[in-house]
Amino acid sequence: MAYAINIELMQGYVRAHAKGERRLGDAELDASQAGQEIVQFCRDADVYKVLLVLELRGRLSAVDSYELVANSKNYGWTHEFKLAFVETNKESIEDVRFTETVAVNRAYAVKVFTDEEAAVDWLLQ
Repeated sequence: MAYAINIELMQGYVRAHAKGERRLGDAELDASQAGQEIVQFCRDADVYKVLLVLELRGRLSAVDSYELVANSKNYGWTHEFKLAFVETNKESIEDVRFTETVAVNRAYAVKVFTDEEAAVDWLLQ
């Protein structure tokens, strides 16, 4: 995996912070490894609201964005989860917004933010 992920239980949600590098063509593989860790942590804690702070260099291709969502069920992501992304890389915000669109079109509760406070507010609604 091209990045490290730190996961912690907060009041009412799980906060996962990913830091490192996105790898074009391997984004889905990296995300599935991180996703498995997040899903397991959520199941163990019985908390299904997730704040995912992305501090990742690099961009996502449209194919990567699509595969991230299309294959998420393979590592346990289900419709019981609510996910707020906080994208810190201004170059990739539109890439992550496309991922949001793909996810919402599949009836997942997902929203992209650039501000962590706003993301937590939405997540806890």
